[in-house]
Amino acid sequence: MTSENQLREFGHLICTTASGKLMSREKSCEAYRQVILNEQPELQQGAFLMAHITRGHPLRNSPVPGMRLIATILLKLMPIKQGLCAT
Repeated sequence: MTSENQLREFGHLICTTASGKLMSREKSCEAYRQVILNEQPELQQGAFLMAHITRGHPLRNSPVPGMRLIATILLKLMPIKQGLCAT
């Protein structure tokens, strides 16, 4: 189970990502690791993925192996229009 501190840290990452700030490769890799291994609740996972997609940097650039294929499939199933989230 995810601790409250881990939830808060991931929530902060979601907010900074949604605001358009860039993540380091290490933070990006750790965030996607938590998503792929289901270490964060589904709501947090979805919020992070949407923040990252709408920020304008596709998941296809993820350093996590296999994420490019998953991202390609997701983006084809759910096309995202720019400007859906207010910054």
